[in-house]
Amino acid sequence: MMSPHQNRIVAAVQAVHTDIEKQIAARNSQLDEAGLWYELSCCILSSQVRYDLAVSAADSIAESGVLLSGNRHEDELFQKLLVLLKKPLRVGDQWKRYRFPNKRADQLSKLAARVHLEAENLSELLTTISEPEEARNWLVTHAPGIGPKQASMFLRNIYHSFDLAIIDRHVVDYMKIMEIYDPNNGSISTLRTYRKHEAVMTAHALGMGVKVGLLDWAIWVVMRVLKNMEKELLAA
Repeated sequence: MMSPHQNRIVAAVQAVHTDIEKQIAARNSQLDEAGLWYELSCCILSSQVRYDLAVSAADSIAESGVLLSGNRHEDELFQKLLVLLKKPLRVGDQWKRYRFPNKRADQLSKLAARVHLEAENLSELLTTISEPEEARNWLVTHAPGIGPKQASMFLRNIYHSFDLAIIDRHVVDYMKIMEIYDPNNGSISTLRTYRKHEAVMTAHALGMGVKVGLLDWAIWVVMRVLKNMEKELLAA
């Protein structure tokens, strides 16, 4: 039997999940090549960086069209991306600099070159690798800077699959509250150990009658709100 605290969190997650389902249903078109690269760029650029700064960096890259050029020359791609990521970026009403311009330019250029080595573009590659688990394996193996969490997030964000879990710190905190987190499963940094935690979350989602890729989205929203409320209470 769940505690009152657990019941309140589950109720909040279910309410948010309903809103997310409506959002999913309202979308009736697939992302084009530009949209796919934008989402993939965001996943790479947001690692260890505030999301709003990562979005500004992704916006700058998208506006340049450098990842849509079909350029297979990694060095040329790197230099063009590096220039973009070294420029000050507008974030809200401030100008900020991206933290890892060299590292992310290297990762994105290597990924773009690899995609164009195997397919005409990213859209074709994802059509060829249609199975969600296979697509995630390809990204983790061939996309520098992308781990199982980022790969799962990308595939969820482009609506490729809602059957892969995005296990971040918010979801881990939720799992601990619900007493379904097993530290013996290891970290979430490798695909092998990630799958163990994913299996637990998938079973949990199945018990709630929802897709795990949408459940963790709702959990992310609720847990962020909960943490902000806790901070405000502590500061009062």
